[in-house]
Amino acid sequence: MTEPTLDDLRARIDSLAADVGRYTIVCARTGARPVPIAGRQFPDREAATRAARAAQRYRMRLRRYDPRVAYHDLIVREAMAAGEDRNTCTATSRDWQYRFWALADRELARLRAARGGEP
Repeated sequence: MTEPTLDDLRARIDSLAADVGRYTIVCARTGARPVPIAGRQFPDREAATRAARAAQRYRMRLRRYDPRVAYHDLIVREAMAAGEDRNTCTATSRDWQYRFWALADRELARLRAARGGEP
């Protein structure tokens, strides 16, 4: 039995992809979405896992032609929830930043006062 070609692997990934899906595949280290899964979404974790395996095989096969093809640790990632959850995370993050800098300003003022007003 022969190994699948690049076209076969890409067709497999395309058959698993959906127009709108909850899962994507990214590099665990960089967050990049390399060829052949760039821009693809998958309807469920199982389809995304199969596509990730096919993408790894695709990139391994591609390295036969170009050894400079980057290595990526591909993982399945669930897309971020839209709407209120995203806004809540942003608001919480922003609130944390305000509190952090307010505390830093108070501590800096305290240190300046202890030094007699010197910077």
